Amino acid sequence: MLEGSILQNLVAAHHSQNKPLNLGVYYKNTLVALCHALEDFLLETYSAPLMIVAFQRGKWYLQEAERYGELASKAQHIAIMAAPIAVFASIPPASELMSISSISLPTIPSPRSGI
Repeated sequence: MLEGSILQNLVAAHHSQNKPLNLGVYYKNTLVALCHALEDFLLETYSAPLMIVAFQRGKWYLQEAERYGELASKAQHIAIMAAPIAVFASIPPASELMSISSISLPTIPSPRSGI
């Protein structure tokens, strides 16, 4: 856990509670399925949500761009955050929709990736 991170602060705040946080390990396919279920729900409702979405890499967004184009037709606004790649700077089809913004995040060096 990163020193000073939001997660570390959240864990510290709940440390003295009777219900400590359960920080299990979740695999990517589980998280993607959960996100798709939430997105499907949003597509079926009459609300206009404000969506804040984060991808580890811009290339992962590119695989979901068409889906976010659909979501943009329902959403009040979508903010998509990801580590930049050349293609992410000009998000495909959905970028023409006024309700989508891209936010490039700084790349944090990883001991495993050598970045």
